Amino acid sequence: MVCQRCHAGVTSAPRQDNRLKAEVSVIADVVVKKYVEHQPLYRQQQGFDRLLIPLSRQTLCDWTGWCSDQVEPIVQAMAKHICAQPLIQSDETPVRMQLANGQMETARLWAYGLPWAEVVFDFRTDKSQQGPKEFLQGTTARFLQTDGAARMCRSLRLWNCCMWRAWRIFVAASSRRARTRPWPWICCWPPSRNSIGSRPGPRRRG
Repeated sequence: MVCQRCHAGVTSAPRQDNRLKAEVSVIADVVVKKYVEHQPLYRQQQGFDRLLIPLSRQTLCDWTGWCSDQVEPIVQAMAKHICAQPLIQSDETPVRMQLANGQMETARLWAYGLPWAEVVFDFRTDKSQQGPKEFLQGTTARFLQTDGAARMCRSLRLWNCCMWRAWRIFVAASSRRARTRPWPWICCWPPSRNSIGSRPGPRRRG
């Protein structure tokens, strides 16, 4: 029942953001083409032009940013799930970033994930350890599989599993023809070791 005087209890369905000026299905199609079909926004803009639909690339960027805001709770839940696992895989790649004055700088896109499972990307403006520290704050993981991030592992008190060094052992073993089949190696060392020479050698498992 609704009060006839103050109309208390009246609720309305959430309305679409009028700033988008497009159906949600159209925006979803743009995002799927960009991140699943690997079609950049400038090519999608050219496709809209062929359909006589005038859309600027900035508009497409705004739509993509709006979708990012909508899925933020899902991303946070995935990040929390990843940080609660015993093993985390991580890597970073440089990306170009345009500043407000038009200048270009190199930023970093960190990836955190589980083997054959979820992956969460974290954008940072530099390559400092502050970004990984903030993302992995409070993690219960014991191992961090990455390439050459031993300093970060020491600061987080995680064990570093570097598959690059394991790959070098594979190559050395293959060149010596020591075995006819690959060995399941993994290189692990505690984060308190500082020099490469003091790290223990690889262990054969299985």
